[in-house]
Amino acid sequence: MNALPDVHAALTTLSRRDHVLVVGAGILLALHFATWTVSLFYTSVASSVLFVSVHPMLVAALAWVLFGEAPRPRALLGIGLSVAGSAIIAGGDVRLGGGALAGDGLALAGAAVFAVYLLIGRRVRQRLDPVTYSAPVYLVCALTLAAITVAVRQPFVPVTLHNLALFLALALVCTLGGHLVYNWSLRYLDAAVVSVSFLGEPVLASGLAWLLLGQPVPPLTALGGAVVLSGIYLVARSP
Repeated sequence: MNALPDVHAALTTLSRRDHVLVVGAGILLALHFATWTVSLFYTSVASSVLFVSVHPMLVAALAWVLFGEAPRPRALLGIGLSVAGSAIIAGGDVRLGGGALAGDGLALAGAAVFAVYLLIGRRVRQRLDPVTYSAPVYLVCALTLAAITVAVRQPFVPVTLHNLALFLALALVCTLGGHLVYNWSLRYLDAAVVSVSFLGEPVLASGLAWLLLGQPVPPLTALGGAVVLSGIYLVARSP
């Protein structure tokens, strides 16, 4: 019952700059979702995932410049392995140039804004608990996506009950159970560690699809997944 007053009280203690950062984080998260999703209309899923997966490299570089969090050689090797594993998973379905160029560019833009979003979270989370930080960020993100939807004249309806159920599952499982955990970890871990851990999502998704849906895991996916997990391990174990 006292969660909302606590959130409001914590936000009022922030400086104007931190308020700007929180709003900026919400806008950047919305742009990440928008650019990455739209990229799938122009390029293959493999290409989109590959280009958006470069965000750990961007996070490591920017964290070094902005926060002085110089990545250790083991961390750099782990980031390189994780991105290489993502490329292996993408396999032969990567499309470069031609009509796919716009989609590849949008996916790369999604990686860039996501990297800055994580770095903002790394800074602001030192002063806010994960719920107090995440609640306004998700609100701004939702409002920004709604504004983008209106601007590009996309309909909000009709939405079927099936779609609403999927949206609810995304909110409860992926947002509260996923992104909220990432925001919690930003207070204790370098942004590069949090960023590279996102690359484990396709690996876990393939494993769940095999267990729950009976979908076989192709050899390239298994190989790439092993490389990705090895890279995440090296980054996480880096001092």
